[in-house]
Amino acid sequence: MVNIPRLLEKMNELDLDGLVATTIGNVYYFTGVYSAGLFSFPYDHQSFAVISRDQPTKPTLITSKGLSNQALDGYADIQDVVLYGEFFREGPFENAPISADDQKLLDIVKPISLPSPAEALAYTLEKMNLQDKRIGIDEINIKPRVFQTLCDKFPRAKFKDVSLALRWVRKVKTPDEIERLRKVSQINEAGILAAMGTAKEGVTEVEMVQAYEHAVISAGGQVHARWLRFGAGGVAAERKPGNTKLEKGEPIFLDLSCAYQGYYADFGRVGCLREPDSRLRKIYHALLEGHKAAVKETCPGMTGNDVFEMTVEAVRAAGLSHYKRHHVGHGIGLELYEDVLLAPGVNDVIEEGTVVNAESPYYEFGLGGLIVEDPFVVRSTGNELLTTLSQDLLIA
Repeated sequence: MVNIPRLLEKMNELDLDGLVATTIGNVYYFTGVYSAGLFSFPYDHQSFAVISRDQPTKPTLITSKGLSNQALDGYADIQDVVLYGEFFREGPFENAPISADDQKLLDIVKPISLPSPAEALAYTLEKMNLQDKRIGIDEINIKPRVFQTLCDKFPRAKFKDVSLALRWVRKVKTPDEIERLRKVSQINEAGILAAMGTAKEGVTEVEMVQAYEHAVISAGGQVHARWLRFGAGGVAAERKPGNTKLEKGEPIFLDLSCAYQGYYADFGRVGCLREPDSRLRKIYHALLEGHKAAVKETCPGMTGNDVFEMTVEAVRAAGLSHYKRHHVGHGIGLELYEDVLLAPGVNDVIEEGTVVNAESPYYEFGLGGLIVEDPFVVRSTGNELLTTLSQDLLIA
C-alpha cells in the first residue's frame, strides 16, 4: 500500500535516516495493523511504526503486549515486533498442539517486553542503529513524555516533525490503495441502495439508516457516518436520524460513509419518494452541473482553490446564482479528509493519482439539504469515478 517512491523522495529531501509513524492511519499505512489501542484508548495508548531509509518496506511495529496478536493481521514484511507492558496468555501445557498462528504469536511474545512505550521506542531506534541519526517523528500523536525521553536518551540524534510530510506522501495513492477505495465505494453504494429500497410513506429516518447499516456490515464494511434526514430537517443534516416519517415529494438527504480495511468511502445523493417539485429539481440540476464540472475538469497541477472556484462558478451558471460554500470537497483515503482540500485560498496542488471527493451540497431552511458527492481518481488521461451509482435524483 505504501507509495515507496514518494516516501523516499521526501525522506531524501528532508535528509532523514529513519521515520516514526504514530497515528492510527500512518501506523496502518506502514504495517497493515489497525491499532485497537489507538482506536479505543486515544488518550493513553501508543503504537508506532518505525522504518529506515535503507529498508523502507520492512517496518518495525511497536505495540503493547496485550495487543501483540494484532501483528498477525499485519503485512508480511513486518521485520520485527517490539512490545511493552504486561499481558498474560498461559500455556501451552503438556505439549498441547497449537496452530501456526498461535506459534507465530508465541514467537512474538517470547522476547522481552519493555516497561513503557518510550523505552520500547528507544530500544527500537538503537536496534535499528538510528540513535544518533536524523529521525522524522510524526509528532501529531506522540506523547510529550515519550518524545522527551528520546531527546534525553539520544542527544546526538536530530528529530524533525514529519506529520505534514506524511500527508504529502499519502496524497498520491498506489494502485492497491485505489482498489481498496473502489471496494469500499461499492460497499457504500450497496448501503445507499438498501436504504432507498425501504422508501415508502411512513418509513422513519431510523429505519432507513438501519437498512444502510445492515447492508454495509453484511458486505464487510464498518459504518462511519450516517447523515440521513427527511424534508426540511436536512438543513441540519449532521444530526442523528430520528423518527421523522417520510412523505411524498420531499428530499431525502443521504450523506453516508463507511470504511473497509482502513479506507473510507464518503458520498452523497438526494432521494425522493415520487416526483419532487420543479424548484427542487432545478436546484439539484445546478448542483449536479457543478459536480460534473469538478469530476470532469479537475486535472493534475490544479490547486484546491482552482477546483473550488470552478465548481461554484458552474453551479451559479447553471441557475443557482446565490450559491455559496466554504469547500467543495477533499482528498480521501485512510482518513475521511485528506489532502487536497477544495477550498478558497488552498494552494496545495492536486497530483496524478490523488483521490478527490468532490461535493456540492446546498442547505436551505424550509427546503432541507441537497447533495451530490463522489470520489474519483485524478488522471492526466481523464478522471476515473470510483462510483457507479446514478448521480441523478434517486426516485422511489
